[in-house]
Amino acid sequence: GYQRAFRVANRVWKLVEKWDKLAQFTIGTQIIRSTDSVSANLAEGWNKTTKNHRLKYYHIALGSLVESQDWLEKAFVRQLITEAMYRELSDEMDQLLKQIRHLIGSTRKALKY
Repeated sequence: GYQRAFRVANRVWKLVEKWDKLAQFTIGTQIIRSTDSVSANLAEGWNKTTKNHRLKYYHIALGSLVESQDWLEKAFVRQLITEAMYRELSDEMDQLLKQIRHLIGSTRKALKY
């Protein structure tokens, strides 16, 4: 999950770099922050020693991912990205969503404290 999240965040960064200033300042800043938050919270959660602390950060990562999907949709509707790029990133985010949900479920089962 972390590696995919890191890869998605870097791809989003490279896309936003090419946008005009208005798009960068509005949608661009938001989608960069939300995609960066996914990998950052996965990393932070992984380093926590208790189940509740890990789950807290994994849930924040999940929320940031859902937010990123919303920003991606807006970028597509406002014609900032091609349909091909939208589909590619959307598929990556959908896979990441499944991975994070699995991580949350396995963390609930595996850790006792």
